[in-house]
Amino acid sequence: MKDTAELASHLRSTMEASREAVRRAHERAADMQQRAQRVRESIRARADTHEAALSRNDLSLFEEQSARAVRENQRFVAVLSHELRQPLNAAMGAMSLLDADPSPAATERARVVLRRQLLHMSTLLDDLLDMSRLALKKIRVARVPIDVRQLLEDAVDAIDPAARNAGVHLTCSLPDAPLIVVADAGRLQQAFSNLLTNGVRYTPSGGCVNVSLTLNGTIAEIHVEDTGQGITESDLASIFEPFWRGHDSSGEGFGIGLALVRGIVELHDGSIQAFSDGPGKGARFCISLPIAES
Repeated sequence: MKDTAELASHLRSTMEASREAVRRAHERAADMQQRAQRVRESIRARADTHEAALSRNDLSLFEEQSARAVRENQRFVAVLSHELRQPLNAAMGAMSLLDADPSPAATERARVVLRRQLLHMSTLLDDLLDMSRLALKKIRVARVPIDVRQLLEDAVDAIDPAARNAGVHLTCSLPDAPLIVVADAGRLQQAFSNLLTNGVRYTPSGGCVNVSLTLNGTIAEIHVEDTGQGITESDLASIFEPFWRGHDSSGEGFGIGLALVRGIVELHDGSIQAFSDGPGKGARFCISLPIAES
């Protein structure tokens, strides 16, 4: 019972932190909307009195950018509220079960649910914190020479159980010779894992996710190709933007997994591209990283 009490206390703390995150996000969106409105009104007044050398095109561009920023914030608030509500509701149900039925069997079922939902919320909040660190350029990397083959192999091994459970066949093709990059092993493996998780999530049962590593001159290229739902042409241009989940997306998460991948890859002087022939035709992602100089 002691473990159960500790788990319940941890849940309450996590719930309070989640509510506070949602409240702050609402305040942030409202404040940004008010500030954007004040700036627009100020620019209109200055432009009308010719005190500023702003053309109507400049004003229209600013209004478009500020409106987009406000929409992004509002979308983030909506996604944050939705994604945290689901595990919170499941956890609260488990807590109610504990209160109603203290038997060992019911307690064990509740503990399983609580641990799973706490882990889910922890992962969501960790991704959100990493996205904030990237945006503020406060994320730290400790780069050392490392064989990128090992990082890919570890990422595939970590994701393989989830792929099996989803009925997705995960394969990996690696070269025989080492490919050394100067990287933060933990962060780069995080990027690989996010990309693989994304591929498995959007590939139906019976589909495949294929991972390969090749050398192109002085560039190591990591390819992740799936037979999943594909990406529309309009979404390809925005898929790496924070909180973007696509017009037809029904997946879980904040929509920041691919944005995190891009941010981490760029911290390692690399780049990432996405390709797809359209809905239902799968997708392919290519990460390019410079190999270490001898």
